[in-house]
Amino acid sequence: MKLKINDVVFSYSSLKVLDSVCLDLNESKFVCILGPNGVGKSTLVHCINRILKPQEGVVLLDQTNVQDMGLKEVARKVGYVPQASTDMFPLTVVDTVLMGRHPHSGWSTNEADLDIVTGILSMLEIEDLAMRSFDELSAGQKQKVLIARGLAQEPQLLLLDEPTSNLDIRHQLEVMELLGELVRSRKLLVVMVSHDLNITARYADLVIMMKGGKIFDAGTPEQVFTENNIRSVYGVEAQVVTAGTKPYVVPLAALKIKKEGAVSDIVGIEGSLAMERLEPDHAL
Repeated sequence: MKLKINDVVFSYSSLKVLDSVCLDLNESKFVCILGPNGVGKSTLVHCINRILKPQEGVVLLDQTNVQDMGLKEVARKVGYVPQASTDMFPLTVVDTVLMGRHPHSGWSTNEADLDIVTGILSMLEIEDLAMRSFDELSAGQKQKVLIARGLAQEPQLLLLDEPTSNLDIRHQLEVMELLGELVRSRKLLVVMVSHDLNITARYADLVIMMKGGKIFDAGTPEQVFTENNIRSVYGVEAQVVTAGTKPYVVPLAALKIKKEGAVSDIVGIEGSLAMERLEPDHAL
């Protein structure tokens, strides 16, 4: 799967959320998109999977404009896993995962679909949950089921929106280990939105750090997680140390900045606070 994003611009009314974003991904890898709230991370994901249409620029999947593709065609190539807390299904786990077969089989289920779903449940080690109601599961179990539903689409690109945000540390590690293994074993391109800098630093092959609707920096965790980047993007003084072979961010203090005569926290604030921004955007 080749994913190419060319000068994508997206606005909600007069608020520009994505500003000429460029990105080029040509091979299977584990990619994490980071940044404060409101910088366009989830919007970018929704432009990739055709939930949203950019006002300018194009998203190309294997050199085809995603806007020229039908929704089923996109769903055959791109799996999408939302946050577990936003999805409620009065269905069994197996029926929830079978929803991922819809782009291939419609609403009819055949033996091949059941075999695919059974194999995915076994791979994720949740086959014992097959007849449980999705609504009765723990947050960690729900997240694995949603990943299973995404994998049932047999995608080449798997998009995830903060899949670890509501999980305890054990389930966070399990999910991240699983995603890394999918990249290696199934040669998937995995693109994940995250707020957790340290778990991203441990598992990501490529980190995309966003600020103000732009890609502020992109590269390996060792390249992106610097004290200057943390200060500029998050408004936080931090110490970056090495844990094992990976960077580890130790936050020390939120910076303060004057805004129209007042002193305000700058964490997550854009616009008139206008911290220094790196240019140009990165394309990898």
